[in-house]
Amino acid sequence: MKTHKFHNQVLTSFAETYYGNILKENNLIEEIVIEDTPLWYAVQNGRKYLLSREIAKKLPIKVKTTEEEHYRGKVYYVVKDFETVSFRQEKNHTFRELVDNVGVFDSDNPQQNLLYRLLCWTAHLDRLNFRVATSAGFGKDSMWEVLHILKRDVAVTNPRTMAAIEYRLSNKVIVLNELSNLTNEQNGLIQTFLLMVGDLRTSYEKSTRATAKTKDYYSIKDLSLVVMYNDLDYYKAIGKDKKYFDNVYTKAVKDRFLSFKFTGSLTSEQFVIKESPELVAKVNRQDYVRILRSIEYHRNHWREEVNPSWKVDLKSLGLSPRQQQAFGLIVSFVSMYAASEFEFKTLVKQFVDSFTAYDTMLLEGKAAYKLTDDFAKERKVVFTSEGVAEKLEDIEEVVK
Repeated sequence: MKTHKFHNQVLTSFAETYYGNILKENNLIEEIVIEDTPLWYAVQNGRKYLLSREIAKKLPIKVKTTEEEHYRGKVYYVVKDFETVSFRQEKNHTFRELVDNVGVFDSDNPQQNLLYRLLCWTAHLDRLNFRVATSAGFGKDSMWEVLHILKRDVAVTNPRTMAAIEYRLSNKVIVLNELSNLTNEQNGLIQTFLLMVGDLRTSYEKSTRATAKTKDYYSIKDLSLVVMYNDLDYYKAIGKDKKYFDNVYTKAVKDRFLSFKFTGSLTSEQFVIKESPELVAKVNRQDYVRILRSIEYHRNHWREEVNPSWKVDLKSLGLSPRQQQAFGLIVSFVSMYAASEFEFKTLVKQFVDSFTAYDTMLLEGKAAYKLTDDFAKERKVVFTSEGVAEKLEDIEEVVK
């Protein structure tokens, strides 16, 4: 059964045996100092490891021998002997096969779910920052949970502090699931972080500096940042519309993160598993390995798969230069997925619709930022009391 194949318990059973005692860069948590010696603190399958800086530079590694160390009431395992490892890349699946088969769950709006999965894969294979508002029950975190467990390079968090985000900076993708539980002080720190990531900076300095012997800077050159939350109607229903993303963060932040609105929901029955997770994982082990190798392949070779003959005039959409760059990346991945030019045009049109639907949601909710003539001009839409009247050209003229 396809759904159960990607059930969290099943994937966890596979990952625990597959990764075992392998440490990757995203297992690193922070540098700590023990007896004046800086060591990297890492966690794998619940076990706490300590690595020297020299060993950390050689990740990924397979731990062979360790020495037990007791420090401040906790047990750590200091890595003594290891061997370096590499993860093979093979084109066992086309990009379309990955999108259509990995982490796909039954939705009452499968087309909207497909658009969302395409965004997830784009961010996972390259670098894309975006935000999404969805109806409750859409399953925003389902695809990310699959990639988090299977690939071990995605972090999903509902942060209450900036430190909770910094804790996860070594991942390929950080997914912020709601930002409504933050204090004004933390919102200020996160706003600075969002601006830096949105500018596609390559490094990040921690908001609170540690000791002189620990690492204060982190490489974020490949980091994709995703912000997701429920739609405005949900926030209004629970009396938290003042904490909605567009009411809290500046226009500069919003401009750096393409916004989309999706609808639909997943059926809860499909997540009930009666089979043994360990047995399902064992049966599908080779399939998971083939998927992992395909992900590695497409991460390194996706540009070779883009269809150069299918074009889109992004200037017609009234996007800022940053948004054009992000939307152009999405269009490239759509061209890899589409089986025909007609499907390509259809999917691009649907992304445009989801993009403008976000602004429609804000207008109709009479919340978020104040709607001005400049904003209307930027989006190329006319705001009326009835809603939004689009000035976007017909898709046959926009997509050439």
